[in-house]
Amino acid sequence: VISRLAFLQLIKGEELQQKAVEQQLTDTTISAKRGTIYDRNGKILAQSASVWQVVLSPASFETDEQREYVATRLSEILDIEKETVLEQTKENSYYSVVKRKIESAEQQQILELQNDVEDKFGLSSVIALLDDYKRYYPYSDLASSVIGFTGSDDQGLAGVEYQYDEYLTGTAGRLVTATNANGTIM
Repeated sequence: VISRLAFLQLIKGEELQQKAVEQQLTDTTISAKRGTIYDRNGKILAQSASVWQVVLSPASFETDEQREYVATRLSEILDIEKETVLEQTKENSYYSVVKRKIESAEQQQILELQNDVEDKFGLSSVIALLDDYKRYYPYSDLASSVIGFTGSDDQGLAGVEYQYDEYLTGTAGRLVTATNANGTIM
């Protein structure tokens, strides 16, 4: 026993410690807010506003009843196919994006669903909302050929958005969370 303990601590200690850290820490990328474009008078021509993405932790589900309930409610709130969400609840992971760029009204319904799931099933970390950004053009198509547009990944694809992409793109952040043996965020 003593020789095994010495082997694990002295020879394998660093390797085992690194594996433990990898299992306990989750690193999530937080998308950067894109810069604002103004005209010469200081009026906003393009800006980013806060939206959210809905993320599931499928490995946290315990029963099919829980999966069914969450899939049904999410499909109603987000207007997506129930079967698609149900398949995501059966994945063996702690991170699965259900829908990106949801607005405030949907966000409030998701928050209510989080409370319902916690009250009904005692699951606190099954559904999460992560900050995201969406590009808005207050003057719609005014000077749109000059301003340009961005793709779904907020990268400039045409016009000023493309030409000054290097300056308009923010620096992505990251969120590091520690989890316990049950996968619950500490």
